Amino acid sequence: MLVLTRKAGEAVTIEIDRSVDPKTTVGAVLDGQPVTIWVSQIKGGQVKLGVEAPPSLVILRDELKD
Repeated sequence: MLVLTRKAGEAVTIEIDRSVDPKTTVGAVLDGQPVTIWVSQIKGGQVKLGVEAPPSLVILRDELKD
């Protein structure tokens, strides 16, 4: 599980890991596992998100992508 804190206007990016063959279907990448995102805390101008996803997905704060 990954926990991220975001402020208004900030984002989270979820993408397929680059090591996965591009010909792989999304269904195969997820392997029947759900992606679950929940709000674990709201405090002031911030929200704390919990994310559970298969290891073949990369979850990044938007400012860290690329």
